[in-house]
Amino acid sequence: MYTSVCSFLLFTIFLNEQFTKVQVDVTHLTFEDAKCFPTGFNYDYEEQEFVHLLVIPYLEIKSIEELSHLHIIPIDNSRYNDFLSCTWKNKRFQSYNGVINYEAIEKSLSASMARDVGDTGPGILLSKMEGSRIVTICKDLGGYSHGQRVVLVRNCILQELKKFIHQKNGQKYSRLPLF
Repeated sequence: MYTSVCSFLLFTIFLNEQFTKVQVDVTHLTFEDAKCFPTGFNYDYEEQEFVHLLVIPYLEIKSIEELSHLHIIPIDNSRYNDFLSCTWKNKRFQSYNGVINYEAIEKSLSASMARDVGDTGPGILLSKMEGSRIVTICKDLGGYSHGQRVVLVRNCILQELKKFIHQKNGQKYSRLPLF
């Protein structure tokens, strides 16, 4: 009886660890994201392309370092724009009338940075200051559609995250155009 209880506990711990690994390493879109697939979306061919578009919604589960490896995307791709705008609206980073919720982005960005730099007093303060600085730089960039607004903000935040990571690692950084 004792060995079966121990075996069960070890198995439960192992499963929990495996689920945690799967949740942290996002390589597939979520069911919630699936609601935002554009018309004619081919899951087998496009899923890996679209999962790499997400930055802000994945702040909770990806590290800043991991997100900094993503690429700037064009603002004139309507499939990307519609998909990103929909996912941002589902996560409440954009309202249904297209207004970007910068407070929610700053809060999520600061929390993610605190996780990466350390959630002690100085780490939290640095994260809040850096999150606020990034959002201030990336506010009100324009865009003619809801999706273009999201892509411009996404690209700007991604640029600033790349710069932050390079500075943290003591490397030079050259800024790329946002579109």
